[in-house]
Amino acid sequence: MVGEEGLDGKGFYVKPTVCGRVKSDSRLAQEEVFGPVLSIITYTDEADAVRTGMVDINGGGFNMQAPFGGY
Repeated sequence: MVGEEGLDGKGFYVKPTVCGRVKSDSRLAQEEVFGPVLSIITYTDEADAVRTGMVDINGGGFNMQAPFGGY
């Protein structure tokens, strides 16, 4: 895990954290995380890699044609 130091002592800033090899049934993958966190979920084959969901980066517009509601 990178960035797990937490608050930097200069305010209420939490350093970005990258979590690798997160299992899809783990709490980290299933619940919403408040903060700058990236969870990397590995896959075994192409069929396992194809999942649906949405990503919103810096207030991007809502896409009515994108899959919604998990997989």
